[in-house]
Amino acid sequence: MLDGATPETNIAVVSAPSVFVAIKNMLAKWPESERPHVTLLEYDERFAVFESEFVLYDYRRPFDLPGKPRDLLRPGPSTRRLRCRGEESVSHVC
Repeated sequence: MLDGATPETNIAVVSAPSVFVAIKNMLAKWPESERPHVTLLEYDERFAVFESEFVLYDYRRPFDLPGKPRDLLRPGPSTRRLRCRGEESVSHVC
């Protein structure tokens, strides 16, 4: 999943905190100078504990972001309700 990632790579993990944590755990084995930058875009402000790696994200305003990630990591189907899943799919246009 991270093959070819460099320190210049920006990865945005959208509304998937468990995926974000899994990536962070995988990158913990990499030398710090070789790690890509990973950002969690999430509506739940409890994840603000990740400080500079957290961006408050509202799927109803998908383009209201501080900058534009070059790479977008999108996990498989969500476990959310069907209604929410359809709304999310609209917000993943980059």
